[in-house]
Amino acid sequence: MLRCNRCQVDYTGKLMHCSLCGGELRGTPSPAVFPHQLITKPWRIALKLVEFFSGAGIIALAILWGTHVLPGNIALLSIIAVALNFGFVYNMLRVNPGFIRSSSRYILILIAAGFLLYAFTGLEWVVDFAIPIVCLVALGFDMVMCCMLRTSFIENFAKYLIFDIVCGMLPLVCLWAGWSTFRPLAWVSAGCGALFLLVLLVFFREAFFSEFRKLFSRQ
Repeated sequence: MLRCNRCQVDYTGKLMHCSLCGGELRGTPSPAVFPHQLITKPWRIALKLVEFFSGAGIIALAILWGTHVLPGNIALLSIIAVALNFGFVYNMLRVNPGFIRSSSRYILILIAAGFLLYAFTGLEWVVDFAIPIVCLVALGFDMVMCCMLRTSFIENFAKYLIFDIVCGMLPLVCLWAGWSTFRPLAWVSAGCGALFLLVLLVFFREAFFSEFRKLFSRQ
């Protein structure tokens, strides 16, 4: 049986990398519980569904743009967002860099997309609700993974933890800058970011500082 020493998870079948962290598996492959074709077929179907719904979304947005239901800047930005989302999800399904790494990258992309949407449209609900909620989801995801994988999660994903803590403070920055007017979510997001940082410093101090030094080392 194959095993990921980082995540302490066993795998059956002929896999090369851990689906959680993307690390190399050790051990001897054992027969999968289900036949190989039953595993690969859903992924092929998922790729086709991503292609279809992304294309259908772009066509629908183009129609709404052409009929003047949506303003041109919002429609164009939405089409670009759908295209970028398609590229990311399609690449994730094909390359499979691991569930945790893919999820962390996707959350960061959503936050960046939120700021771009606000910059182009000035929609207040984006900075009042959408961005803080995504930041809270990211911090909640990190907290759960820390509880499940502990030190191995920090050793493999320290840079994403730092990004998420910084992102947790962004709604408060938006509030101070005058972009946002809804105070509760901004303060809750910042408070959760500070609380998660405190958890890392108290319970995972050695591993966190070790990975922090590696990230900013010149070597």
